[in-house]
Amino acid sequence: MTAANTVRVWVRLALIYWVALTVAIAASTATGLLLEKARAQQGRGRMDLAALTWQQVLLADPNQEEALASLARYAKQNGKAAEATAYLNRLRRVNPNNPAIAEIEKSKVVAEQRPRLNEAGRLAAAQQYEEAMKIYREVFGDRPPAGGWALAYYETEAATPGGWEPATAGLQDLTKKYPQDQDYRLALGKLYTYRPQTRDRGIRLLESIPGNSAQANQARQAWRQALLWEGAHPASAPSYRSYLARYPDPELQRMLGEMKVPAPESADSKLDLLHGREEKLGYAALNGNRLPEAQEHFETALKESPKSVGALSGLGFVVMKKEDFDSAVDYFERAKAIAPANKQIPDALLTARFWKDMKAAASAQKETVRWCR
Repeated sequence: MTAANTVRVWVRLALIYWVALTVAIAASTATGLLLEKARAQQGRGRMDLAALTWQQVLLADPNQEEALASLARYAKQNGKAAEATAYLNRLRRVNPNNPAIAEIEKSKVVAEQRPRLNEAGRLAAAQQYEEAMKIYREVFGDRPPAGGWALAYYETEAATPGGWEPATAGLQDLTKKYPQDQDYRLALGKLYTYRPQTRDRGIRLLESIPGNSAQANQARQAWRQALLWEGAHPASAPSYRSYLARYPDPELQRMLGEMKVPAPESADSKLDLLHGREEKLGYAALNGNRLPEAQEHFETALKESPKSVGALSGLGFVVMKKEDFDSAVDYFERAKAIAPANKQIPDALLTARFWKDMKAAASAQKETVRWCR
């Protein structure tokens, strides 16, 4: 074999290895995206959809522990003992020390507990909260399943003596685990507003719920009530202004006027309003798939404020729709560096990286086929 042929063979092998590695990385990223999707579905209480997604995860990775445990739990809750046992046996083979095994084995069949849970709901509606919680704890223990049962559990627990702290702690965990689910944010925000020392935190949570979400009306009502509880206190003026910017309200407008707190008129505040307007126009154009218009608005906002997270994220979505995934990753990484606590940016970044890897894998595969001919 000549030196040239030897080099050619080694190049082919290196390309094949690189493609295999890239495909493996892409598959791992895809599994991560599917798990995120399943968690979001679980958080909304759509366990049927989450179960289908977990099954997709197992097609890609038959030993994925979270998917095995989740499907075993779902089967057990629905009275499918044989199916639950099958998933638990698979989980034991992968990791016999997984703590979910003991938890699932001790759990009860929710479908069989429906009459008792209905009774708990009736007791809670009659403000017999302690009696309702006895039933909830007998059925769910200290860890209710995500979704509607978790909301009913913690809202009832908060109304019992000494129950407000563990209830808010439980909802805090759910908001962290399911950051895109607005029901948990709404429930936690409402509970926070019931106490003066946490009311401001509750108002901020309610304010963060998008105005176009299904929970917007309930959030608005709870937010308004919290402002009325606060009264015409100057420290609450920013919350009043934020509410009134979204929802016109003569009574709250009058109360704000009585505070005698001047509205901010600085150049910076006017510039912030301009940025917000440009970003809103950009997202409106993006939702209408008018990409050039959206890009123009986001770039205008970014020129005036280079650290605008909204503009950077908007540009990331624009270029991702154009299938420029390298640029999308760059925009989302810049946004994440500026706002590391933002819960939505990592999901967008993960999606951009996934499609970037998939595009690279497809290109590498074509190149390998060309070399091997």
